[in-house]
Amino acid sequence: MDRTRMIAPSLMRLASWLGGVALTVTVALAAAPDPRSGEELSLTDTYCDARTVVAATLSHDFDESPRLVRMTGEGMIMELWASELMGTWTVLHHGADGITCIVTSGQDWAEGAEADAVMDRALSGAVYGA
Repeated sequence: MDRTRMIAPSLMRLASWLGGVALTVTVALAAAPDPRSGEELSLTDTYCDARTVVAATLSHDFDESPRLVRMTGEGMIMELWASELMGTWTVLHHGADGITCIVTSGQDWAEGAEADAVMDRALSGAVYGA
């Protein structure tokens, strides 16, 4: 995967964050066309990539680290990453195929935040459109 495709969604998230826009949007990387091809990246598609790539991006670009891993009743593995430094959080889904997708993200994480409560709120908004 070329570095431009890895960086573009991170820059879009940062621009949204700096503009005060809530980050309940997910971003496409793996499914998105190459930004240099003239096609725009979609902000409504899911950003998916190899787990190592997603983890490195969240860690490096947002200072996020894993806070909670949960298996849903449907057998899906969900993970919450968060950062006190940036105040951001991200919910991931990862499958047996080694691909990890960002489900949703936000910017109201603070020291002492309850990971379970953040995960429940995030998933109800992402899955049920609340």
